[in-house]
Amino acid sequence: EDILGMISDVVDEVVSLYTPEKIRPEEWDIVGLAKKIKQIFPVFLSSDSLKEIYDREQLKKIVEDKVKEFYQQKEEEVKESLMRELERAILLHTLDSRWKDHLYAMDSLKEGIGLRGYGQRDPLVEYKREAYEMFEGLIHRVKEEVAELILKLQVSRRPSVERVLVGSPQIREPALVGANRMGGNNPLERASLTSRREKKVGRNDPCPCGSGKKYKYCCGRDK
Repeated sequence: EDILGMISDVVDEVVSLYTPEKIRPEEWDIVGLAKKIKQIFPVFLSSDSLKEIYDREQLKKIVEDKVKEFYQQKEEEVKESLMRELERAILLHTLDSRWKDHLYAMDSLKEGIGLRGYGQRDPLVEYKREAYEMFEGLIHRVKEEVAELILKLQVSRRPSVERVLVGSPQIREPALVGANRMGGNNPLERASLTSRREKKVGRNDPCPCGSGKKYKYCCGRDK
């Protein structure tokens, strides 16, 4: 699935969450919707203007168009070829990280599923239901995190060097870890680790590649 498709899915889920079908449009949590959109995507939508819209599909279109416009601006800024590489690296890292979390959660579910029998519920039926819900949650988190990471990329330029930095410390570190796992040629490593490697690293300091090992046991082993 492409990134624009992920953005569309995230917008659809977020708007639906804050504008439930069982609630009248006058009672929709538009303020909460505007805050959530701003939290995930670096775009501003006035809650006052959104309150004037009473059609859920129209709301989705307005939000989606605004976010996709920002995405296209980001793509022009970063350049299309590098954008594709960054998207691939971020997606692979996010999948790797979230899939491991999902497997741990599934193990916990297996260990505790037997307790369902005490409530006169079929453990197998309960397991299948909860496993499906957990997988759906996994897909949602991956899409949301990937969209957020990509749209919050920031670009800074030096002479003859183009560096791409992720906007916040909370986002920067996972992205860099993903870059390191996928080898020295990936764009996140080229873009984000340059400044770290310019600094003098002590042999007992943590290796700047992000492996968690001491420098002398990692990239500085042969130096």
